[in-house]
Amino acid sequence: LVHLVVIVAIAFQVYRRHDAALRIWFWPALGFKLVAGVCLGLLYIYYYPVADTFLYFDHARTFADLARQDLSAYLSALVNEDSGEALLGLKDSRASFFVKLISVFCLITNDHYWATGFYCSFLSFLGAWSLVLTIHKHIASLTTAAVVSFLFLPSFVFWSSGLLKESLTIGALLFLCAAFLGVWFRDSLSWWHVVLAGLSLWVLWTLKYYYAAVLVGVTCAAMLCKVILSRRPAVSFWLVCTIWVLVLLIPMVAVTFLHPNFRIDRFLDVVIENNAAYEAISSPGSLIRFYHLDASVGSILLNTPWALISGLFRPFVWEVSNLPQMFAAAENLLLLILFVTGLRRHGFQKTSGHRLLFIS
Repeated sequence: LVHLVVIVAIAFQVYRRHDAALRIWFWPALGFKLVAGVCLGLLYIYYYPVADTFLYFDHARTFADLARQDLSAYLSALVNEDSGEALLGLKDSRASFFVKLISVFCLITNDHYWATGFYCSFLSFLGAWSLVLTIHKHIASLTTAAVVSFLFLPSFVFWSSGLLKESLTIGALLFLCAAFLGVWFRDSLSWWHVVLAGLSLWVLWTLKYYYAAVLVGVTCAAMLCKVILSRRPAVSFWLVCTIWVLVLLIPMVAVTFLHPNFRIDRFLDVVIENNAAYEAISSPGSLIRFYHLDASVGSILLNTPWALISGLFRPFVWEVSNLPQMFAAAENLLLLILFVTGLRRHGFQKTSGHRLLFIS
């Protein structure tokens, strides 16, 4: 209860700084987010046989206990990349980093799982709220779409809430998107915006380096294209797409030097290995089936459209076989309708001043 009061007090300071047009969504969205985090914990208690969220929490409590016994040893373990494996047997550096972050909240909440989940949900919410604010400020016609997308789309809110890596990574990702839009529209960013952007990029890269790589590549390509096309605003949509793809190659080639899995000779193998790993732990009836998928450029290009469509919009309504899939299919149908509507309204209009952002 004390930690909920603290969160509401901080939230009120955020709430009172913004205009009434968005204020009406603030408390319902925050409440939805916090409840989603609780529901996620309950889902792992009563439904999933393997509960990642509780495994992370148990490891974090072990780290927090170290702080209570020997603070200097704890601080040393926080900055030591090998401490996660030495103390907990965690071989995944990303899991180790997340556990260390959560251990800080364990110290604040005295090892209270639900209170720690509230803080994770709140940080995720703040990232989403910052992006909605930025979109409302610069592209007011998309305010409703932004509110629905980032604050109320059920599956998105649910799977970026509670004590999961996704809560922190999505919060960081959305804050970085807001910062990028601020630069795009030439806002004056304060020093704390720059500090938070740096921290967000660090958290995103450490927990989900592939999110960070795509974000950096796409935003750099967008800025380069903006400079190239600044004197030719009447260029056709397809020419803008072509220029964007060509320009994107520059930062994406640079990204290949940032992580071993992005090396050109390794990248396709990683895609296939990850797909095989998911197949091994998935129900056969829920798998996305690909056509002769292998680690070749031709196979990846052939299967990518189906992967994209399936990831965004499946299961379709005619593929439903149980109640959870029915809810997912209903949401996916709504998402498909909104996507097609947005494509028609904002994507192909020559008069739109935001086509480059839309493509990016």
